[in-house]
Amino acid sequence: LFFISNHYTYYTPSNGITLYTPSNGITLYAPSNGITLYTPSNGITLYTPSNGITLYTPSNGITLYTPSNGITLYTPSNGITLYTPSNGITLYTLKYFFLFLLPTYEVIGSAIAWYLLSNGKIPLYAGVLITIMDTFAFLFLDKYGFRKLEAFFGLLITIMALAFGFEYVIAAPKQDQVLKGMFVPGCSECSSSAIVQAVGIVGAVIMPHNFYLHSALVKTRNINVKDKHAVKEANCYYAIECAVALTVSFIINVFVVGVFAMAFFGKTYGDVGIFLGCEFGDIAMYIWAIGLLAAGQSSTMTGTYSGQFAMEGFLKLTWPRWRRVLVTRSIAIVPALTVAFSQGIERLTGMNDLLNVLQSLQLPFAVLPLLTFTSNKKIMNSFVNSKFINCITWLIALLIISINLFFAADYLKSIENKLLFIPASIFIFFWVSFYLLIAYFATGLKFFNSLKFFIVHDESRYLIQ
Repeated sequence: LFFISNHYTYYTPSNGITLYTPSNGITLYAPSNGITLYTPSNGITLYTPSNGITLYTPSNGITLYTPSNGITLYTPSNGITLYTPSNGITLYTLKYFFLFLLPTYEVIGSAIAWYLLSNGKIPLYAGVLITIMDTFAFLFLDKYGFRKLEAFFGLLITIMALAFGFEYVIAAPKQDQVLKGMFVPGCSECSSSAIVQAVGIVGAVIMPHNFYLHSALVKTRNINVKDKHAVKEANCYYAIECAVALTVSFIINVFVVGVFAMAFFGKTYGDVGIFLGCEFGDIAMYIWAIGLLAAGQSSTMTGTYSGQFAMEGFLKLTWPRWRRVLVTRSIAIVPALTVAFSQGIERLTGMNDLLNVLQSLQLPFAVLPLLTFTSNKKIMNSFVNSKFINCITWLIALLIISINLFFAADYLKSIENKLLFIPASIFIFFWVSFYLLIAYFATGLKFFNSLKFFIVHDESRYLIQ
């Protein structure tokens, strides 16, 4: 909240009530994104009671700083086009590739919840179908007003907090070790699988599609973008919303990781229901399943909204939501059902870790353009990032890229099959090249300006007078 304190005197309680509703931040972080993927997968090697919680603290800070920049960018400029058509299509393709993977573990997470609630009588594939159908039903709530949908998200968050908080209390991890893990990084005897989980947790907590979603949700408020005072006021309350939502998300994530580090170390998906029932009683298993169901459902819904905003922003297509939901869910059901049929519940851990890693690999493609635009005074005018915020956010972006590069190098070293090594090397080469290309443009080097990767068309139209 450092960067908004200077504007605090502008705000009256009545104005705050108008802007500070459980909407943008809460809706965005409703999934406490990744709770479905933390469930039985992470924590097997990396997350012991003494370490593993560490990654949540910096991740929480990363999410707070970067989407806040998105708030600033989209409020004064109101969603202007900052990409060339070819670049927009490229980034949209990357984003949508991951958005089609995203519902796989979100839907599977909900399917596991149905499996636990029914004592195994509802198989995974049936849980997938149920989740996809009820997602359609819940998304139609916005026909009765966006606030109704926001209230439903708030209900899901409350269910998650209560359910996972209950599990945290009965698991009773050592609080001194939890606090140590929050502030002192550590991973004793880290293996390759532990590194995969460490990279995956970055992608799970800082989900790339939320950068697009959070930036777009600020437009649900009617703000006079030509009035600097109104924009400053709006930015303040949006930042408070973001901070509150992230605090709730952080607490829920601590509950989840703490429970799995303490109670499920060395366990997999197939052991969860049995272990909860035997160790803490049937009520613990059902409460966990209810929290998991709420997490998976809200994640699936926010992923749908993110896809809609990305389509409108990158491709200038304004499909009705029901049509976009129908198309994307019809495509997403294929990998979800394939996984449900081909993988037993005991074998989902590795797939979940891989999907988390893919989310992390996508992060720089969302973060770097956002930081580039919010650091550009020609675009942002008086709302440009301060030097302090720039230092923080660019260091975080560099950290994310470094983590991914370290993972790529470690992954290549671990490949023993030469037939797999060649395509993996080619993929990583192009992936790193695109990283570097975006990074070079982001730094504003004059040589790369001639390539016109990022173009602002008639940018003077978007400045606040």
